[in-house]
Amino acid sequence: MNICPRCGKIHRLEDRFCGFCGCNLTVDNVSDFVTKLALNPDDIKFDLGVFYYHEGKYEQAAAIFQALLNHKPDHEAANEMRAKTQAALDNR
Repeated sequence: MNICPRCGKIHRLEDRFCGFCGCNLTVDNVSDFVTKLALNPDDIKFDLGVFYYHEGKYEQAAAIFQALLNHKPDHEAANEMRAKTQAALDNR
């Protein structure tokens, strides 16, 4: 299985792109992934939140996802990651 570095969805090994967020799954690590994105501020905020989530920095991740949702409430991936982050905070 392959995990999307952007949204955390699980994919088959042969998938090249995430069917949920469109991320290129062939990138080796998150730092390469972040530098290859178009410089869209919402994408950068989302990716930073995902980075914090994977680093276990749930408070920072939750704050970023909430700020992104305050600006763009229909951002489905941010809403899903905020819920995932909140669940991680609740399970501490």
